[in-house]
Amino acid sequence: MNVVRPRSAIAALAVACVMLGAGLPASAQRPPPSPPPIIVNAVGDLVASTLTINGANFVPVPLTIMLGSMGPLTVTTATSTLVVATLPQGVAAGTYLLTMTTASGAQEEFWVALGTQGVPGPVGPPGPTGATGPMGATGPPGPIGPPGPTGTTGPQGATGAIGPTGATGANGPPGPIGPAGPVGPQGPMGPMGTVAPLVIVKVVATAGNNSINVAATGQDLVGVDMSAGTNFVVNLPPCAAAATSKLLIVKIEKYNTSLFPVLAIVPNGTDKIDNLASDVFGNTGGARNLYCDGTGNWYAH
Repeated sequence: MNVVRPRSAIAALAVACVMLGAGLPASAQRPPPSPPPIIVNAVGDLVASTLTINGANFVPVPLTIMLGSMGPLTVTTATSTLVVATLPQGVAAGTYLLTMTTASGAQEEFWVALGTQGVPGPVGPPGPTGATGPMGATGPPGPIGPPGPTGTTGPQGATGAIGPTGATGANGPPGPIGPAGPVGPQGPMGPMGTVAPLVIVKVVATAGNNSINVAATGQDLVGVDMSAGTNFVVNLPPCAAAATSKLLIVKIEKYNTSLFPVLAIVPNGTDKIDNLASDVFGNTGGARNLYCDGTGNWYAH
């Protein structure tokens, strides 16, 4: 069925086209977020009882559709460019004023002919330009665009000032001991020491046994004549600090093998000879070289 648009709507479209091409400032050219609806055509089907409306800006919903004094009509389909509504039962053929109102209150009117259409009348003159509507709210930001290409590397900056010296770190663990160095050359011989004179104690055996006490200091040579006796004793002095490095020689000068004489060297008190309480030897002759370490120990060889 043919559709008739009101002269005011046609004039509004003409003015809109002029404004888009007139090079208005960017602020005037920017469309509002919720522009008023524009109906391009409307087709009614009395058999199917439907009214199909095409145009733009059919937002925000819900929409209110009035057909003359009838309505609101039931909307079965609603997009930003297409609306399908149900016509009232028993609506008669004729021309009706279609009014669309959005949820924000913006309206659009359009004359629609239902049923048999007569010969179209002449196009009326453009209607007056309507007042500019208020600017709508700013829309949400668009998506972030892709990153641009990487720029060229700039020149190297100047070297910065030297920073302060850091604190001294803790000492590391000691390193391993290196190998021993080569033996150095032999040093010169030291001066000759002073040899203490020997204090010689000479014992000549008489009939019976003999006991000889050795002096506490100096170096002693004890000669024992064992030709006329059986038991002979040499009593040592204390092996203390005063007798350190004391050297004592006990020598059997004579002996009688038929008497089996025995010579015993006895330390003082708790002193020891080679960790023993005494050193005993007899008619085979011989001698003992004794050394005192100054701590109660005599060593014989």
